[in-house]
Amino acid sequence: MLQGPALQPLKVRCARALVGLLDIELDFLPFFEVWAADVFHVEEHVLVCVLSLDESVSACVVEESDSTFCHSQLLHHLLYQKNLYTCGFGSKHQNDPERYTSGVVLTAMTSWRGGGKRASAGVGIGVLLGVAALLVGIHAFLPASLQTRLAFDHDGPTLLSLLTAAYVHVDDAHLFGNLVGYVVVASVTYLLCRQLDRERWFWLTTALLLVALPVLVNLANYLALATWFPWMEPVNRGFSGVVAGFGGFLLVTVVVLVADDYGRPVAVYVTEATLLFLLAEVTLIYTGTLSLLAAGVAVLGLTTAVMGIRLERRRGTVPTERSRRQVTVDALFVASLVALVAVLVYGLFPTTLVVDGRLTNVFAHGVGFLFGAALATGTALLERV
Repeated sequence: MLQGPALQPLKVRCARALVGLLDIELDFLPFFEVWAADVFHVEEHVLVCVLSLDESVSACVVEESDSTFCHSQLLHHLLYQKNLYTCGFGSKHQNDPERYTSGVVLTAMTSWRGGGKRASAGVGIGVLLGVAALLVGIHAFLPASLQTRLAFDHDGPTLLSLLTAAYVHVDDAHLFGNLVGYVVVASVTYLLCRQLDRERWFWLTTALLLVALPVLVNLANYLALATWFPWMEPVNRGFSGVVAGFGGFLLVTVVVLVADDYGRPVAVYVTEATLLFLLAEVTLIYTGTLSLLAAGVAVLGLTTAVMGIRLERRRGTVPTERSRRQVTVDALFVASLVALVAVLVYGLFPTTLVVDGRLTNVFAHGVGFLFGAALATGTALLERV
């Protein structure tokens, strides 16, 4: 265990990394007295975690002797294991062990960014349930004539109905199906973002899904029908496009989870395998049989992912500090999340498109899923700026 004064240079390096990369004022940095540090040896890496006096601010530096690649996902994992808040990393110059290159801040949260203790998960779930209660209230208490005006009528569209159409429903069964999908997928996505300590990302994306996504879905649906099926003038209503958007958001969150724990290359292969699997699922739904094409697409995605990840392991771009058991648990967890997305896709793309005289708008579902994934990706990139 190292103590205070000996770690001053280390603290200064971390502070410089924070100032240079986050563009913040120097006097805003928490220069608290360092009281202890732990050193972890992981293969060729040396991870040094520094704790401040009140444990509200921490710092982390990794040093490498023979590689310019830094395992950001390894640092990220160990930081959360230690419940630390701030980190930076760098690498020693090969020809000069004393020459240290200031690294990159990977995680910067809570106290020094002006945050505090996080609200409990129940608060977030309560907010999500509040949206569900709003849908129920609109359906139960607004007059039918007003709900009709809020729906998006292709024969006489209004700008307001581009948004409001998502919040009115045809009947109780229509509402119930959308509520179940929304509550399950949104809650799982929220809890996953909370685990990743990305709640701000979740709420920013959720706001866009609730406000911007209905407009995008209805507008895309209107333009598509006006272009290719001008004789069709349906009336669109329902929250299913937003539910599909949360499905796309969940998929992006799974990718972020894998990237944080195992690196971007592994996340890319997992994304490719998942998308091909979902494509095979939709093909199976509408062909009714497990065709050679659907099976081939699924096998191609899985095979490519396995081979690609093995290749990345040989290249040394995948952290290897996890035990085989931990990797298995992580893989099963990711697989369960992908399975949830697959169940949602099955509900969004039913084999029977017309039920009780009501047409299921699978185009809007597909567009909602893609737009949801795109919005989540955009906000994730925005959060990193």
